[in-house]
Amino acid sequence: MDVGYRWICDCSTRFWNEMKREVAIVCVQKYGRILLMRRSPTDPSNPWVWNFPGGGIETSETPKEAAIREVKEESNLTCPPIFLKKIGTYHD
Repeated sequence: MDVGYRWICDCSTRFWNEMKREVAIVCVQKYGRILLMRRSPTDPSNPWVWNFPGGGIETSETPKEAAIREVKEESNLTCPPIFLKKIGTYHD
């Protein structure tokens, strides 16, 4: 468990036409700081853009499982499932 972080979002985004499901995770540190990830300067779609950690939900995953995996892949932080709370869903 990463000390000092309160994981507050398991937010799933769904694009029904393409059947694409994604998560975005807002990680708030106990002092109010938020974890943001900066995209690579060579990113083809959004170079240098700041984002919350997140990504696609695999077919066999729940949004919560995907949130935990994406945070670990992108930041190497461990996201305890007990601290995840869904705060919204967006439908396109």
